[in-house]
Formats: sequence, C-alpha cells, structure tokens
Amino acid sequence: IGADVVVTEFVSADGIVKGNVRTKDYLRFDEEERPIGVQIFGADGAFKLSFGSRGQGDCQFYLPQGVAVGPDGMIVVADKNNSRIQVFSGVGSHVRTIGSRGEGQEQLMQPCFVGVSTHGEILLVDLERHDVQVFSKDGVFLRLIGKDDIGTADKFEPLGVCVDAEGHVFVCNIAAKNVVMLG
Repeated sequence: IGADVVVTEFVSADGIVKGNVRTKDYLRFDEEERPIGVQIFGADGAFKLSFGSRGQGDCQFYLPQGVAVGPDGMIVVADKNNSRIQVFSGVGSHVRTIGSRGEGQEQLMQPCFVGVSTHGEILLVDLERHDVQVFSKDGVFLRLIGKDDIGTADKFEPLGVCVDAEGHVFVCNIAAKNVVMLG
C-alpha cells in the first residue's frame, strides 16, 4: 500500500550508493529550476493534480524528498530541508505537519523516505539521525526503529522504508547492504 518516490529526478539508486559522479550530477539543480511542488499522475500517465510551492509554510516545501499514499488516500511528503513531514488529503489540501528540526524524540533532521501502513501509521527514514520514526495517522509519535531493533551489530543507515499489505515493515539498510523485514 502506498509508494515512495524520490521527487527530484529519476536516477539510479546504485549510482547514488556507489558515489557515481554522473549520477550525482543528475541530482544537482539551480535555484532557477524551482519552484518545488508535488505532481500526481494516474496509472495511465495522465496528469491529475499538483500542489505546493517553495517555502516554509503549510503546503510549501524546501526539497521534498519522498512521498507515500495511505490506505485512505492521504498523501504524505517528506520535506527534507524543512525537517518535517506534511500530510495532505487526496485532493492536495494540507491536513497537518509532523515534526520540527532537532535531535530529540519526535524531532527530525533530514526526513527523506516515507511509508504508510495499512492502518495509516507513517514511517519516516531520517538520513541524519540514522533511524526510522513511526507516527500515528494523526501525527502522534509511536516508536523509534533503530540499530537494536534490526538485530545487527552493524551500523544502521536506513535508506528506504515500505510496508506490505500484511503490515511487515521493510527497511533498506545501506550500511549492511541489505533489506530487513520487521514485524
């Protein structure tokens, strides 16, 4: 249920992981290439909806990095450089903002990838904190998924998260070069 997409450009994940110079060049952009927003396309590729602009207010972004769609149609966007998650209705109306910049519980540094469970729980990968935070669909902090939760002595550097229909959480751990299934 849901999806996770990097909304800057479609580039090779392998190229990012391996530090490929050409791939990194694809990720660069100039300020003139903004505004930044979210665009929704149907399965047939037809344009459906767009919303958002550059900034720090509601329905504004400063490097939206990941997007997921919940079972009720809510659209969840990881707003990386504003250190927050924004939740929208299926028609693009702002519903709530989750998180603020910081290193404490319920705070975010570089939120990049999001997933949504069948119950509407929002899972967020924070690249700088090296963890996955779980929030209720109403934005209440529920728990933290870190190195100890995946049963490894390796460094935990999550680079993606998704949830299947049975509620299993899959986390891509770039440090161990594996995908871990939880739950």
